Amino acid sequence: MGALMGALAFIFYLLLGTLGFALSIFLRHNGNEIREGMVKQIQQAAAKTPDPQVQEMIRWFTTTNGLMVLIAAGLFMLFVIFLISGTAAGAAAGAVARKKPDQ
Repeated sequence: MGALMGALAFIFYLLLGTLGFALSIFLRHNGNEIREGMVKQIQQAAAKTPDPQVQEMIRWFTTTNGLMVLIAAGLFMLFVIFLISGTAAGAAAGAVARKKPDQ
């Protein structure tokens, strides 16, 4: 039951987040600013890493495909967090609500 609630909470969060993001872009017309901000943060992370292979991988995340993969991975991790926390909350609620046997 907790896992189901975690999945439903994630879907609700995703819908509200998507709606808020779409309204932000629609009303402010700042889609390019958001993308540029994400790319800038990725480039700063690349500058901190001395390994050229890691830098190349981080630079790939600044491409359109890379950003889509990065966002998808972030959403998957968020889904896992919602699922784990919902399952833990359901298990805790079940343990607390369990009736004690009559003696």
